Amino acid sequence: ESGVFDSLTQLTYIDLGSNRLKSVPRGTTD
Repeated sequence: ESGVFDSLTQLTYIDLGSNRLKSVPRGTTD
């Protein structure tokens, strides 16, 4: 089951990362 857990953790990390990027003002990404 550890493989499934790792996949969920990776997906959660990616999701949190994308949400964090979205919360950053557009001006700072340029």
